[in-house]
Amino acid sequence: MHPEVEAVIKFPVEGYLEPNELAQHNAEKLINHITKKGLYQTNMLNKTWTGGLSIYLTIADWQFHMQANNEGRIVYILFKGQEKLDCGSVFYEEYSYILSHYLNAIKFSA
Repeated sequence: MHPEVEAVIKFPVEGYLEPNELAQHNAEKLINHITKKGLYQTNMLNKTWTGGLSIYLTIADWQFHMQANNEGRIVYILFKGQEKLDCGSVFYEEYSYILSHYLNAIKFSA
């Protein structure tokens, strides 16, 4: 398991549901995907009160808000500056293509 996932789940937060194995596994896949692109940032992972694991990634004026939830879905919102470009709730396999599309758009527009 990724050290940041381990660190976040190690400490329970009163009133928060705990992330289940599915949420942990999907969060780890997201972090690995971001790391492979060379975009990993420390302290980008947090628990959510609903039991998910939230990842916040910023690249220039792009903001990625992603949550791996206990139902096995990735809930996401993507902003460029103040404009919301995309949002949804999909399974990881579908989201990995969406994430790659936007990360490649950023890479090739720079």
